[in-house]
Amino acid sequence: LSGIVIIMIIWNLGRKGKFSAEDHWGVEATAIYWHYIDLIWIFFYPALYLIGTAVPAGGH
Repeated sequence: LSGIVIIMIIWNLGRKGKFSAEDHWGVEATAIYWHYIDLIWIFFYPALYLIGTAVPAGGH
C-alpha cells in the first residue's frame, strides 16, 4: 500500500512539473523502492508456500 501511495505522490508532483531531465531523483528512488519490494514478494510467497507444505495436515 505504501508503494502505491508513493507512486501517486510522485505522479502528482510530475503533473505539476516538479521533475526535469536533470532533477528526477524522486522518480528514480520510487522506482528502486518499488522494484525492491517486488523482489521481496517474489521470494516471500514461494517461501510461505514451502513452509506451509512442510507442516503435517494434523498440525503435530
